[in-house]
Amino acid sequence: MKYWINVHHPRVRGETRQNQCKVYVQEKGRRKASEIQDGDLAFIYETGALSGEKVEVVDESGKRTVQLDKGRKGIIALVQVSGSFHPRKWRWHNIPFVGFFNTQELACEKSSVSLNELDKERKRSRLPLFNPRIYGGIRELSPGEFRIFAWVIGYREG
Repeated sequence: MKYWINVHHPRVRGETRQNQCKVYVQEKGRRKASEIQDGDLAFIYETGALSGEKVEVVDESGKRTVQLDKGRKGIIALVQVSGSFHPRKWRWHNIPFVGFFNTQELACEKSSVSLNELDKERKRSRLPLFNPRIYGGIRELSPGEFRIFAWVIGYREG
């Protein structure tokens, strides 16, 4: 099993929680899609970027503009990958995506954890501060990083 962090822009108004918690793969991170397996765990990190703005989306349905909610700038969920990669091309605010993985959200004590809370715990554990600017929107976490993230959000295995 591998551990991941997937960076998302703020939620689209009216979007379901299930859609919000998928693992999305950008064109830049397409090589990672072959490394992600059914059963892997991923944290969903929601940025504060574009909060409240309108964003252009281009997909098989055509071009449309969507309104974003305010971004929480923190981890909003821990999910388990369920199934295989679903290839699908679209552009989100001029960022090309190549597909996604469906997921199941895991129960955690906290519904979200801010970047400040996360960095406070990482400092205490002597790990570098978390940088949400992840190339391609997805990064593998070490088991140590996973344990810290899991502790902060209140995920207890078993």
